[in-house]
Amino acid sequence: MNSQRSSPPTATAPWIGRGLSALVVLALSASAAAKLSHAPAVIDGLARSGFAEPLLDPLAALELACAALYAIPRTAALGAILVTGYLGGAVATHVRVDEAFAAPVLLGALAWVGLWLREPRLRALLLAGAPGPAAAPSAARRLRVTRIAQESPSTTSLHLESPGGRLEFRPGQFLQVRHGAHWRSYSLSLPPGDGVRLTIKRIAGGAVSGPLLDALREGDALEVRGPFGSFGDGLPATGAVLFAAAGSGVTPFASIVPHLRRVAPHVEVHMLFAVRAADDAPLLAELREQLGERLKLHVDARDGAFDPARARRLLDGLPALQGAWLCGPEAWMDRVAEAVHARWPAAPVTRELFSAATRARGPQRLTVMHDGRQVPVDVGAGESLLHAARRHGVDVPSGCEQGACGTCRIRVLQGTVATPDCPGLSPQDRAAGFALACVGAPEDGAVVEVA
Repeated sequence: MNSQRSSPPTATAPWIGRGLSALVVLALSASAAAKLSHAPAVIDGLARSGFAEPLLDPLAALELACAALYAIPRTAALGAILVTGYLGGAVATHVRVDEAFAAPVLLGALAWVGLWLREPRLRALLLAGAPGPAAAPSAARRLRVTRIAQESPSTTSLHLESPGGRLEFRPGQFLQVRHGAHWRSYSLSLPPGDGVRLTIKRIAGGAVSGPLLDALREGDALEVRGPFGSFGDGLPATGAVLFAAAGSGVTPFASIVPHLRRVAPHVEVHMLFAVRAADDAPLLAELREQLGERLKLHVDARDGAFDPARARRLLDGLPALQGAWLCGPEAWMDRVAEAVHARWPAAPVTRELFSAATRARGPQRLTVMHDGRQVPVDVGAGESLLHAARRHGVDVPSGCEQGACGTCRIRVLQGTVATPDCPGLSPQDRAAGFALACVGAPEDGAVVEVA
């Protein structure tokens, strides 16, 4: 769609990739056919390179094997690696006998360019598989709205591009969006490599969602921060997983599901999608295309927190789970988690939200480093470090304010900020000296830096 994509920017690019790949296959096949002919010119050329005629047939077989592996989508990456190795040997041979070697170099380049353009899994693996930066990307940037799409009666998708360069993110992450004086967090609902899309549910009486969607037009600029979050991290490479979403909680899974199918195709994905009305289920068609019968749509207009027995019935027929990932109202997630643990006690459950209420036990005084300033901050009893810092004029980015997203990450330079176990702070973050301002309890004399 734009520079945000790791996929080709136009619909013709995959066909260009297939065309370049076909040239590589034809070149290798023609070279193999010439060797199999044992023509005098071929024998003489081989002799000049220092090889005997009996090697013609094995070399031809090797070229045909490389061409076949490269042509088959499932083995294309392996084929490209073997082609590169074979052509590297050809280059070395040409150099040794002082012959031109541009042809094998060009053929090797065409092999990788063709594979890149035609194969989305390769792009997803290379561009989206790396972990994000250690510190939260709190700096604001402006994205341009390229398309606005109505996904359901209450939900709208914003397709975005970044004029200043590629927006890198991991599946399951979110952006914070500014409207007026307010910031709100919205999940990225496309997999890395397929563009940038936010899917926003209109909340009746909300301060941001409704006014934002009413005001935006295609071509407008949107101020955002991020990406943040780690909800999509730690997925297995094999086995079965459960993704459970309620209402607009489906949006991170619209990014996670297609990404997982690309990079870990042997994972068996099952999904429970609970909605109040079947005609108001955002992104349902996309998920059905990805999952087919492994998607269960549960329509319940009465309430969002169904009883444990009903939740267990919805899980009937599922294989043993490697884990479950839940996104929705807290009471609803409680019921699903209870049902999962009733059947698979050892299965880990990851929630998008985590209710952590760690606060200062009494008045505390600390120093916050921000924008080159040292700001003394008094934290009242029962007050969060996040709110105390803002009260003193320090703008600490935040999202869920429940310890789930990691947006309010701070680095502890001196002293202690006790942070409970929560999804927003990984063991690696703790080891690097990070804490969360929204749920961390500081001690007197601590010095922290806004990440």
